[in-house]
Amino acid sequence: MPSIDLSYKWAVQQCNANNVGYSLTYRAQQTVNGIVYYDCSSFIYYALVAGAFPVTEVYGDSPFITTDMIQPMKDMGFEEVPLDGEWKPGDVGVSTTHTEMVYIGGHASGVCMGAHTANVPLPNQVSIGSSSGDSGYVSTASRWNTLLRYGDGASGEGSYQWIYGDNDEYFGDPTQPLCGNDSSALNNAACILQFFYAKGWSINAIAALCGNVQQESTFNPALVEIGGTGHGLVQWTPPEDLYNVMEVVYGHAEWAYGAWVDGDKQCGVIYAEFEQYTGLHDWGIEKQWYETAEYPIHWDEWATSTADPGDLAMAFQYNYERPADIHPERADFARAWYDYLLTVDPSGRHPTDPIKHKNIIWMKPKRTIIIR
Repeated sequence: MPSIDLSYKWAVQQCNANNVGYSLTYRAQQTVNGIVYYDCSSFIYYALVAGAFPVTEVYGDSPFITTDMIQPMKDMGFEEVPLDGEWKPGDVGVSTTHTEMVYIGGHASGVCMGAHTANVPLPNQVSIGSSSGDSGYVSTASRWNTLLRYGDGASGEGSYQWIYGDNDEYFGDPTQPLCGNDSSALNNAACILQFFYAKGWSINAIAALCGNVQQESTFNPALVEIGGTGHGLVQWTPPEDLYNVMEVVYGHAEWAYGAWVDGDKQCGVIYAEFEQYTGLHDWGIEKQWYETAEYPIHWDEWATSTADPGDLAMAFQYNYERPADIHPERADFARAWYDYLLTVDPSGRHPTDPIKHKNIIWMKPKRTIIIR
């Protein structure tokens, strides 16, 4: 039975291997001097073979090319999905001259992986991200003519996975840098990095966000404010502010019944608010960022800023969180998160073990809430 998860895992393994390169001449998975070669379309072809898709029966033993791969993929059960919608791991983008698989999804964008070009050093020829070596490079809808998906897409194993606590559980000590090095907080900060780095935000801005998330929720997406009504990573108050945007963005109406805890979708709500503010997408939702006299910075400028993460954390607190009492300690929290996030691979691969990072203890979920 075909499995897009197996195809996805094969693609990740090939991108992380040190003996895989790009060649038009040897594109049919030929090995020359110890190097296994693909071009962009044959990479997808053999990923489908690895996933037990009937590609040889549908198309033949020779790999397809970009100009004739769409129909055979549809014949195997892939469906065309909107480029301006949600991209999922395992989706395949196709243009008239190139094709790649989505590694990390997002709204109308994502980090892709595949066989890029022979005109770069070998490690970058077949890789995650760009041929320049940027593993977090974001591909946008303008790059592709068609986006194909099999079923619900791949699970995306290989990415950082959220850890969920109880509704009244704090991860570590919110008064200490990095929540006292709490493993769950560290893991979920990596999830936040992975999401927003793929959207083009700077590590400085993401660290600033983390400096605020630390004190708001200690990175537990399931947290409900004790003695109040705040929900989630940034403690949306009232919680309907979270539910309503989730319904608009993700098309469901059951957020008030437990599914609101989803960490990626909470990040998606923040990003939808960002898109509404900047005009990247009109969701018809309320504005959430208001420049103040103390920090008259626009949100899009903030998101790409390389300024002091502490100053950016204060700007986020003043302009987005807008608490009754300002917390200057969040500046130092953000600086600590910046130093930590510099050690984390934003593509979801552990910096010292790109294939086996999922075996690292601190990245394993201790409690998972099932999202339905």
